Amino acid sequence: MAAVDLYHYHPSFILALVALGLFSASTVVCLLQMIRCRTWFFIPFLLGCIVEAVGYACRVVSASESPDWTFVPYAVQTFAFLLGPSLITASIYMILSKIIIALDADIYSLVPVKVIPKVFIFGDAVALAAQFTGAGILINATSVSQQRTAQLIIIGGLAFQIYFFGFFTSVLHIVHSRIIDNPSRLSANLTIPWKRWVIVLYITCGLLIARSVYRVVEYATGPLGILQAAEIYFYVFDAGFIFLVTLLLNIFHPRQLATVSTDDLQDIETVVVSPSKPPAQYQPPRTPPKYLQPPPYLPSYANLRNRGPYYHYPQSPYRTQSYIQYPPPLHYYQQRIPPTLAHHRPRTNRTYKSFNTSLSSSSSVVSIYNPQTGQYEPFRR
Repeated sequence: MAAVDLYHYHPSFILALVALGLFSASTVVCLLQMIRCRTWFFIPFLLGCIVEAVGYACRVVSASESPDWTFVPYAVQTFAFLLGPSLITASIYMILSKIIIALDADIYSLVPVKVIPKVFIFGDAVALAAQFTGAGILINATSVSQQRTAQLIIIGGLAFQIYFFGFFTSVLHIVHSRIIDNPSRLSANLTIPWKRWVIVLYITCGLLIARSVYRVVEYATGPLGILQAAEIYFYVFDAGFIFLVTLLLNIFHPRQLATVSTDDLQDIETVVVSPSKPPAQYQPPRTPPKYLQPPPYLPSYANLRNRGPYYHYPQSPYRTQSYIQYPPPLHYYQQRIPPTLAHHRPRTNRTYKSFNTSLSSSSSVVSIYNPQTGQYEPFRR
């Protein structure tokens, strides 16, 4: 086939080789980290790196065939560049679901955490199927109308992918903002760097959306547009953005999320609020329990019927009964006042005024009534 039919430019062997080396290194690093940390949920990311490396390997082969390019390397790289980013985005969905489970923030998510990967992977699968269909028609197109139809199908798949990925970004933002406003029980005490991973997810989502927008504009402008006429745009907005995503996910590898699963979700208990009632007071039983025979060490005067709520049954014959010790009456603490001389006066002379006057006047004679003799006798000090 002619070069203009496949690439519309002469592909660079050096750039393809550099891209192959970068994605191969990213694949090796991801594989080593996965084996070391047992992050098996990151398998889609590893597959995405492998697919990207295979695509650029085919591009190296296609660039080395200049000026006669074959069909198979071109077809393989076309499908690889569509499949690789979708696999990488699937791993990003897994990271967000793991973060939500680790933070116990399922109530903050618009989509239930158990179905987050399923929902968004389904959207990616639909978009990928549309892109594969359009790519297959575009590769085998024999007329301009078929090429235009294939481009419209690819644009529709890319637009659907942008919509789903934008929805995923909004879910990420809502969860993040709600956790910041109302921290969950685990977000404040969690030792894993979840805030760093959220920032990484923001950056990767922006790069992937920008890459999809570039692909939409590329297919919308057609073969006569500037994006398909120059190879540098492909390496900047497609290869460069995807490699930055793989680089960030390799540097900030979510190794601490390896043990997090949906089984760690805590069920939310429904709290039924009822009007408060005063605590029930103790009510002694109306009839005492029937004893066949009282203990032999109880005396006969033991009050078994009216024992009351504070009755203590004896534990030994040496202590037959115990009672609650109540405080003594108030007069127990009052000081006893000794009787005064005025107490022995007759009622007519037992006034404080007369008694005080008689004591204060030293010249007057004080007489005291003696009840034994029945006469008044002089008071001797």
